[in-house]
Amino acid sequence: MKALVLPVANGIFPQPGGTVEGIFLDEFSQRTLSRLGIGSTALLLPLAWGRRALYPAGMLVRIKDLGRGEALNPVTWTMKTILAARLSGQTHAGAGRLVVEDGFIVAETAEVLNLESLRSRGQPVISGAGWQVQGGYTEPRSEKDITVVIYGQDHQGVAVEIQGQVGGIVAHETAHTLEHSIIRALREYGLCTVKNLIWSMRAEVTELKESISWGLNFKLPEILGQTRSGYCGNPMTSLAHFYLGQELSQLLNEGRALPLALERARNRTLSRLTQTLHLGAEPEYLTLRGLKIGMCHDDSEVKPSILRRVLSAFPSDPWS
Repeated sequence: MKALVLPVANGIFPQPGGTVEGIFLDEFSQRTLSRLGIGSTALLLPLAWGRRALYPAGMLVRIKDLGRGEALNPVTWTMKTILAARLSGQTHAGAGRLVVEDGFIVAETAEVLNLESLRSRGQPVISGAGWQVQGGYTEPRSEKDITVVIYGQDHQGVAVEIQGQVGGIVAHETAHTLEHSIIRALREYGLCTVKNLIWSMRAEVTELKESISWGLNFKLPEILGQTRSGYCGNPMTSLAHFYLGQELSQLLNEGRALPLALERARNRTLSRLTQTLHLGAEPEYLTLRGLKIGMCHDDSEVKPSILRRVLSAFPSDPWS
């Protein structure tokens, strides 16, 4: 089927059979919704890759209600026209070819994606529709018992989660990296597949390494473990915050001025971190050792066949 496309930048999609209400501020979305009208069908597609392109899988929705209004822009203090819409989720769908017609984005072929059918054919996916991911954690009890939990809230504010037992499939460090990457994929694409999980793992590891490199080079222990998907909970970042607070408090109590106290506290924190975690003194290895030993992450490429087994360990969504 052919469908007009509505780009989604905030990662919020209704689940099939559910509804979501949103306010559309940009002129393009308002024109598209006005062109469609109540009762029409549209294809929601996520803006991915740093909001530079549309990811070709999303959700077919029916427009249940539309209403215009005025809202105050808190930056410019001017009134702006808004369009409120209530959308009902129909089904996951993939867009074949995207074209521009008369100033609108059109999916020439919007095909239904049956997640359970994909799973039965060896293509497991996790859906982010109907809920917003807030975080996750990895519980390694043994090599054969490693649980990864991803938690969040549905659109009514009810706590939900998914979890998968990945012990025996991957090691603890890889499971921790996969936890972050699944969160990243669900937030960015609204759907976690083997392919975008590979992309997410590469991006997550790159950003973690950058946080270590920048944190060490610029003497900023507080940025260790920060990525676009959130803040990584691990021994290195936890100790960094603990040591920094401890050192800063001591220096301020000694009467040091804040700028000088903060600079010295950062230096002392990084020195204590490298000693406590046995990261060594070789600058060329500090980033990699910080990632593997300090943050319990693995930067190795994982085979697609392994990732399929990992995704199969999770349900398709929190309600399955």
